[in-house]
Amino acid sequence: MLNVTHHGITEATMTEKKPRYMSYLLRLWETSDGGEQIWRASLESPGSGKRRGFADLAELIDFLHQQTTQANPTLEGTQHHEQKREKSE
Repeated sequence: MLNVTHHGITEATMTEKKPRYMSYLLRLWETSDGGEQIWRASLESPGSGKRRGFADLAELIDFLHQQTTQANPTLEGTQHHEQKREKSE
């Protein structure tokens, strides 16, 4: 929030929010499910290597909506499964 002083100078207050930022590697692939073509998806956090899979695009969109409306979002989110990237050494 910006305040204007009596001299017309603006200054930031301590209540100013920092912009939120999220970064994911998105993977999409098409597969068949009983003869029906369906898109699957996964998101991976580049920092932690945690991965989360989605059965369809609707689940992916729901997850992203939750992430942008929660105060402290995480890749784990709610009920979907996650995998940890195996480290190759």
